[in-house]
Amino acid sequence: MLYFRPHYVWPILAALLLLLLGGAVYLVQSQWQKGEAMARNAGERELGLLASLVKSDLLHGNYQDIANTLVEWGKSRPDIVALRLQTSNGFLISTYQRSQPSEAALSLATDIQYSYAGEARLSLVKDLTPLREERQQLILQLGTAYLVLAGLWIALTRSVLLYHRESVTLRARSEALDQSNAELKQALARQQLAESERDRLVSIMEATPDLVSMADPEGNLLYLNRAGRTLTGVGNHALSHLKIPALHPEWAAEAILYQGLPAARRDGHWAGETALLGIDGKEIPVFQLILSHCDAAGQVQYFSTVMRDIRQHKQAEAALRQSEARLAEAQQLARIGSWELDLSANHLTWSDEIFRIFEIDPKRFGASYEAFVDTVHPDDRDFVNRAYTESVRQRTPYDIVHRLLMADGRIKYVREVCRTDYDADGQPLRSLGTVQDITEIKQAEAELARYRSHLEQMVEARTAELKRLNQELEAFAYSVSHDLRGPLRGIDGFALALLEEYGDRLDATGRGYLERVRSGSQRMGELIDDLLKLSRLSRAPLQSQPVDLSALARDILQHLRADEPARSMQAEVMPGLTAQGDPGLLRAALENLLGNAWKYSSKTPAARIEFGRVEQDGQPVYFVRDNGIGFDMQYAKKLFTAFQRLHHRDDFEGTGIGLATVQRIIHRHGGRIWAEAAPNQGATFYFTLGQPGTANAEASES
Repeated sequence: MLYFRPHYVWPILAALLLLLLGGAVYLVQSQWQKGEAMARNAGERELGLLASLVKSDLLHGNYQDIANTLVEWGKSRPDIVALRLQTSNGFLISTYQRSQPSEAALSLATDIQYSYAGEARLSLVKDLTPLREERQQLILQLGTAYLVLAGLWIALTRSVLLYHRESVTLRARSEALDQSNAELKQALARQQLAESERDRLVSIMEATPDLVSMADPEGNLLYLNRAGRTLTGVGNHALSHLKIPALHPEWAAEAILYQGLPAARRDGHWAGETALLGIDGKEIPVFQLILSHCDAAGQVQYFSTVMRDIRQHKQAEAALRQSEARLAEAQQLARIGSWELDLSANHLTWSDEIFRIFEIDPKRFGASYEAFVDTVHPDDRDFVNRAYTESVRQRTPYDIVHRLLMADGRIKYVREVCRTDYDADGQPLRSLGTVQDITEIKQAEAELARYRSHLEQMVEARTAELKRLNQELEAFAYSVSHDLRGPLRGIDGFALALLEEYGDRLDATGRGYLERVRSGSQRMGELIDDLLKLSRLSRAPLQSQPVDLSALARDILQHLRADEPARSMQAEVMPGLTAQGDPGLLRAALENLLGNAWKYSSKTPAARIEFGRVEQDGQPVYFVRDNGIGFDMQYAKKLFTAFQRLHHRDDFEGTGIGLATVQRIIHRHGGRIWAEAAPNQGATFYFTLGQPGTANAEASES
């Protein structure tokens, strides 16, 4: 039997207290390290999964989709403080930050190789504050327990000898129970974390517009998200009977089975363009990423894949190719080529059209600025060099014309336009320009110059001829005015004398003959006056100045009313109508137009005349409108021809010269005149006024 020795109690109890203190410290540190390791492992898994999700977006440059994925991922994980995606050259693609990281934060990062030369770094910051608080709580609990034990040690020093064996047993059981409880809590936390991660991952995969699926190593489908079921028409049917080839056309299935899956087994991933079979049986082009997931022994447990619909991308590529083809065709048709000079590398790039213009084989071209200068005509090289150098130095574009000397001695003319881009420090980076073959234009200009010289000679001769004809016309007008008017006045006078002195001796027939003689001579006099007026209008110089057309129209209508005060007429003149022209000629034109409206509406009970303006193709168009007798539009071409009348002389008096006079005046003002009418529905005469003194095409034809 062993006897208990009291003098051993104090050292033993002191050692036990120190052991408990060391155990508490170890327990706290071990708990912290395990929690941090769990958080690090979970973060690395999250980082790897997130990297696989954004890799395809990186490859296609879908930065907005990347930003949406980072935000959705960050918001669904309360322990994530920040996410950041940045290229290897420092370009920030996207970032998400919930708050400033605390002191208890875990930073992780991984590199993403998304193309042959493209690499990006995805970083993640997790908040370890809950873990830190748990450690502090554990320290507080253990410290409290230690103080309690220390108090018990002091209070129960005397009784410790009696209960030594029982207390040791109790502490051992308590420690074992605490350890079991802690391990149980950790296992439960790991299970809850895994379930939460699974739920969040499923939510993300169901919400993404991309197809996400999983398959076992034999190719049997295990999972297909909502977008995939919609694209392929699977719907809510079970996946147990579906294999990978069922979702793809034959060529795509072979690419996946014989290229994609073997590469994923070997390298862990594979990416490429494949296709899906849509609901209607048509192919849907997709970009596909396949990942293999292995156990600790390296055996593949399952494959996961992400497919993105790239129909719009394919359409954009086709549109781009079509646009490039149209551009090349347009350049060839317009004989305009484009070029780009990389100033840092002195590398010159020409479009196909420039090679055609310069008649150079692309394989023999040196692709440098010096090689270009060698193609320029020797006499123009200094000029071209100075133009380009000054353009770069002054940062201004240039537009020059110079010559090319062909191998067979021919000379071509080209127009060259250029501008230069600069960096932030003002250093030139590249020059962009176009070259247009204007040889035919230059030849046409030379031919035109020869024609112009010949035309000037013809114009001089024609001017001399016109001067001679005008002189003859003036002589004829003088002859008409004096030699014809005199006899006409004599005829009219003698006929009047016969009527007055011998009228009572003549019967009604004789007096009628004399009246007809007088009427004919008077009408001939009026016709001669109108012809002389038309002749003067063609020869009189224009005195151009601002003219108030509204005031002219009101004055003319006032005189018409004064001549026939008993006549009822409603006249409307738009105020403020002005134009540039000869006041006298424009008055004559309006007198004829308004006079015709007054005359041809005289038999209308509620006669109405309107003078106004409308806009046509951005140009003011003046009009005179009446509701008189009108005319048939099939005779409209005769309106402005001298001596042409659409109504009988007995119904409406006139010589048929008035509208020809109006047309001559309008043409001398660079305008044109036309009419619209219908029988018994009135007529509207429209006219424009251009630059006075410039005859239009109609005038030249008339």
